[in-house]
Amino acid sequence: MLGRYLLINGVEFPNPVSFSENPQNMETVNMSEVSTELISVNRLLKYACTMSFQMSSFWKSKLVNECAKPIVKIKVDGVEHTGRLRLTGSTLAKNSEYSSETQGYWVLNVTFNEV
Repeated sequence: MLGRYLLINGVEFPNPVSFSENPQNMETVNMSEVSTELISVNRLLKYACTMSFQMSSFWKSKLVNECAKPIVKIKVDGVEHTGRLRLTGSTLAKNSEYSSETQGYWVLNVTFNEV
């Protein structure tokens, strides 16, 4: 993901190794009680994305803490979105080793859905 910078609650995180935007259409319909006089349809495009990171245990703990919060603000390519960040997977990277400075190298999958 070259050239794409990701800020979560003002903290710049390492660039994800994979990034996929999945905009969601949200539609609301309002009708009057008579149901023939007034009909208005609002269509909203809500931002959603899935990301995969490879990071040290230091960054893993920071990202897990952000995922635990009910609402976060992320900034992608200079555009800020408010929503829910959820951890969908966490595994120790293949051939990763513990050392005195890190508890291994991790692969983390997260999803973001704008509210």
